[in-house]
Amino acid sequence: MERMYSCIFLFPNALISASNSKDRELVARIPQSFQELCLGTDEPSCVRLFNSDELDGFATNQWLWMTITARTTLLESAPYLWKGLGGYRFNQQVWRLTPYHLFEEKLIESELILDEDEECFLMDSLNPILRKHRMQLQLCGNQIFATRKPAWDVLIAPWESQKNKPAFSPEGTDAKEWMDLFCELRLAVENSDWNQYRKQKGFHPIDGLWICSGGVEEQILPMTQLRTIQSDSPLVRGIADASGLQTDFITTEQDAWPDCAPGSRLVVFDEFSRIDRFSQPDLWLKAWELATQRITRLVEKLESTETYQLKFVATDGLRISTLTRKQKISKLLFWKNKNNYINPWLLPEN
Repeated sequence: MERMYSCIFLFPNALISASNSKDRELVARIPQSFQELCLGTDEPSCVRLFNSDELDGFATNQWLWMTITARTTLLESAPYLWKGLGGYRFNQQVWRLTPYHLFEEKLIESELILDEDEECFLMDSLNPILRKHRMQLQLCGNQIFATRKPAWDVLIAPWESQKNKPAFSPEGTDAKEWMDLFCELRLAVENSDWNQYRKQKGFHPIDGLWICSGGVEEQILPMTQLRTIQSDSPLVRGIADASGLQTDFITTEQDAWPDCAPGSRLVVFDEFSRIDRFSQPDLWLKAWELATQRITRLVEKLESTETYQLKFVATDGLRISTLTRKQKISKLLFWKNKNNYINPWLLPEN
């Protein structure tokens, strides 16, 4: 029997509300060229990964974790984000610290300057507090981390779920210490030289830091069954690297596949996670046009001796919706039938 591989195309945050008339109109404007790619697919399936508001916003990262590693545990993303940014391995917990400012009691992410001066002010403000809680400040890329040993037993919303909402409460054996640190960091930055410097540079002062996604990097076994991943996300790179995928096969190349062994492939259209379709509808529609061109180029370069099924995956904060096309790849752009499920794929009722 001929083996069937999957060629998976992920569109982060592309799921939209079926009840909103403007969203329905926007889907109707998706370029015809992409809609033709959806002809002949099976009916879409939509699953809800989480039922908790405290994880609303995390479905994309959780799906990536489950797809790359074949694990169903909740992703503790900080050590893999650290790894994907180029950080060296720690044999202790890694936590992500995201600076925020408050607006109507909601936590809004604050942009970092991270020039040499801000790094000094940042370290002066945070290090004394973190050391008190047996944590060590770490900087990598444009992110703030802290390492800790012994490990905390704390369950707290990841930043992807927390942002733009009032602060959630921690759970777990060490929840009180987490809350103590959270409050102490707010006090430490309130009238700090760090904030004075930020004001001078025209940046919003920071009201605190959200501490989340703590975990320990591990070598994930068995190794991933994916043969190549296209993404510019450092988190994806970190997870894939820990899952045994060679770095040569984790690429940002958009027009060709690396010379890898036969097997399933994943392409992440990261630009969808950076576009606000409400304020940038034309840019959102243009992204579909560019995605169509890229998919067409990549499909044409698949080995003609291998059989693939195409999977189009769209996400929002809680749900994953999938379209599958099982036709032979060489016929992809020519086999058409009356079934076009783009509306129920992107506008699921559940």
